[in-house]
Amino acid sequence: MANYCMTVGGQDYELRLSAKTQAKLESKYNDGIVSIIFDSLDRISVRAELFSAALSYNGNANPIRDGFDFCDALIEDGVAGSEGFARILLEMAYTSGIISETVKNKSLARLEDVFADEDETGDEENPTAATD
Repeated sequence: MANYCMTVGGQDYELRLSAKTQAKLESKYNDGIVSIIFDSLDRISVRAELFSAALSYNGNANPIRDGFDFCDALIEDGVAGSEGFARILLEMAYTSGIISETVKNKSLARLEDVFADEDETGDEENPTAATD
């Protein structure tokens, strides 16, 4: 299993969701891991738990292991909005073997379309309400 490597605030991080961790999350949320990942885009508590799990794998050397603190560090480093977190979560899912590269790329493209629609309409409540 590969790790998703990134630098945040000048510090190096490696994120990984092991099979055991995925199973624990699925059991807790009574849902599949892909659904949990997408749900985390709109739920900070779920996103923070995913990050905590990914930062705390056995043998890690991550300077931050708390998901809420990591979210704050990402924001301080310029990550913004659901689309910013989606990129990280989808890369992490890909390197953890949860989704294929094709699914990762298609998901990112679809999210870009959704957020582009939101920018065009200014409708944050209903990003699919674009008018022609």
